Amino acid sequence: MGLKVKALFLLTALAFSCSAGVLAENSGSPHAAKIQLNRFEDSIKAYEEQDKKNMPAPAGTEFIGSSTIALWTSIDEDLKELNAFGRGFGGSTIPEATYYVDRIVTKYKPAKVVLYSGTNDIADGQSGKQVFASFVQFANKVRSQLPKTQIYFISMSMAPSRVQWESQFKEGNRLVENYCKKTAGLHYINLLPAMQDKDGKPIEALFGPDRLHMKRAGYEIWIRELKKAIPGN
Repeated sequence: MGLKVKALFLLTALAFSCSAGVLAENSGSPHAAKIQLNRFEDSIKAYEEQDKKNMPAPAGTEFIGSSTIALWTSIDEDLKELNAFGRGFGGSTIPEATYYVDRIVTKYKPAKVVLYSGTNDIADGQSGKQVFASFVQFANKVRSQLPKTQIYFISMSMAPSRVQWESQFKEGNRLVENYCKKTAGLHYINLLPAMQDKDGKPIEALFGPDRLHMKRAGYEIWIRELKKAIPGN
């Protein structure tokens, strides 16, 4: 691993230190923004209340990430052979998932963690390289407590409303895929070919009126491909 990449990891760790109310700064972009890492506290508390009534069984498959996961309300039934359950919170970024790892990931002792995030990071001004560094931090935090848990990264999909960031999506996906190939316990799931037309453009019919969030047709493709990519429990 080169010195530049190592330096990037160190800078990322500092930027996303997990103290209460800390701000994560998306530097190096004219679209730079500051993210309050605890801005989804109400969503996390809602999951904690839900857990008091129905705690997911250990050794399941947890899906965590942004709105694509949060809106997938039938995930437990759609992927029941994986003992799947969702812990997404809409509009979130990878650093926010890392911030809440102890409260909505490791406490469940999942056998597999499937992350779909990073698209909001890029829309907020992050680069593909920064998304990659954030993913490494997330994976390291999970594996530090659950060394046998397998972690899957679903390729960042280019929704029709976000094609202007295509190069950053591709760069982040490429870096994550290469890292997963050489790192035990990490896996990259490439869903892009199934979601794009012959010209490599997102299939509009799979997305809703906002051209950002998937319709059921999009989730059907995900279900089919995820069953191929993730071994059953």
